Amino acid sequence: MILNSVAAAMDMASYSPKWLTIRRCSYIIACLGICTNPWEITTTAATFIQVLSGFGTFYGPISGILVADFWIVRKRLIKMRDLYIGNEESIYWFNWRAFVAFAVSIAPALPGYIMSCANIDGEPNNAMKISRLGFIIGFVVAVVVYPLLSFISPPRGLGEGVDHHDEDMFILPSAFDQSKPTQGKHSIVEGVADVESRDSDNGRADKNEVGAEKRLSLNF
Repeated sequence: MILNSVAAAMDMASYSPKWLTIRRCSYIIACLGICTNPWEITTTAATFIQVLSGFGTFYGPISGILVADFWIVRKRLIKMRDLYIGNEESIYWFNWRAFVAFAVSIAPALPGYIMSCANIDGEPNNAMKISRLGFIIGFVVAVVVYPLLSFISPPRGLGEGVDHHDEDMFILPSAFDQSKPTQGKHSIVEGVADVESRDSDNGRADKNEVGAEKRLSLNF
């Protein structure tokens, strides 16, 4: 519970860093976790294993959507700047196609998964057997459905971005600047060019100082 609360607290704190710190969010997640009675799934080994085996029912469709979006729909193109924009200006904003594809992809295995959790010791029926292949079925269905929806209604930003890493694009340090909101009109990557130029100027100054020291030592 402690390890999970830290990861969840970091996500929660990003919504309002001014009021929500990681420590406060950790306490909130810990209290919510206790209220869900997590020890119930550990009463028997069969229950615990059944719960874990059902994760594939949800992870399969999610993985399929991500793979289809990157390799098939957007053809390995990434618009780095939009990844750090937390509003409707980003091409990666709300995507209804992903939600529809996810709902369709979990449909074949979800009934059997619910039956398996409700009747662990019972004889498995056909729906339960299908749920055991939830990851594979969900992944395949998502890879087919998501590109189909994107073909019928193309998402924003198709064809935009680059398919390689640009070392001149300096983004990560600016992500730690909490003075720039992520859910408003501004982006946390604004001012990146200034950081780049400032760092490059400092680098040139350092090189000039090193070169001057070398020349001075040679003269002696």
